[in-house]
Amino acid sequence: MRTQPADLARSSVERFLEDFHRRHPAATASLFGVAPAGDGGGSSYDLLLELVPTGPSPITVLDLACGDGFLLAGLAARRQPGLRLIGVDLCAADLGIAAERLGAGGATLLRERAQALSLPDASVDVVLCHMALMLMDDVEAVIASIRRVLRPGGVFSAVVGGSEIVGGDAFEVFVDLIRRAFAEEPGSSLPIGDPRTRSREGLEGLLGEGAGFGAPLEAREVVVRLDAPPAALWGALSLTYDVDLLSPEGRARTEAAFLAAAAPRAREDGTVACSLRLRQVTCRRAE
Repeated sequence: MRTQPADLARSSVERFLEDFHRRHPAATASLFGVAPAGDGGGSSYDLLLELVPTGPSPITVLDLACGDGFLLAGLAARRQPGLRLIGVDLCAADLGIAAERLGAGGATLLRERAQALSLPDASVDVVLCHMALMLMDDVEAVIASIRRVLRPGGVFSAVVGGSEIVGGDAFEVFVDLIRRAFAEEPGSSLPIGDPRTRSREGLEGLLGEGAGFGAPLEAREVVVRLDAPPAALWGALSLTYDVDLLSPEGRARTEAAFLAAAAPRAREDGTVACSLRLRQVTCRRAE
């Protein structure tokens, strides 16, 4: 694992995110790695894996904000000749897990900021990013960095959180309770990411021709199912940034309120419906 010290002067948001993942390693993969996304039965990671060609030609793939290496491991499992894997992340703890998961030579792992990638110009064929673009500071600098390292015609695809909520299920309850908890604890919330990454229109503006991407942006709306019994569902949702920002008392109040609201919604099998809307956006660097 290589670190780029000069470019690791981090913002308050980046310090929070790094600390969160140090305390909760592999949190993202544990939530999204097994949850079915869309109609195909695979996970939201599989939506990105599908974009990487399987042919014999040499290809370099960068996983931006690779975390514990879950997505990279899915690619490495192909044992595809000519496939070169690179992972970039800020969190040393998650990168350590990725190194163990992938083994010696499985991928090049870099601890550095997405806004200042050390990779050479036009050196990557595919850049993938799972549930991280909407968290990043100075997203325009991130996108410029992605464009710089992509080869002409290279593909960038990201899975990001959607702005809409599936009405009537447990995630709507959760979001309402989090909003109430932040209102009761002024100053506990943290402005994470750029709001433009949470809407299709905003992403079209960020990833259009002005940013050096030639083809029209492809956007795909995806629903991820997290159905589970109330206690297990809270265990999954509690490993989110919003819950982590609350005080211990705020977390306890929110948990109690969630369980009380979710229990009457349980179906015959004991599970509660819970759905997250995600969005996958894909574009190509202009030739």
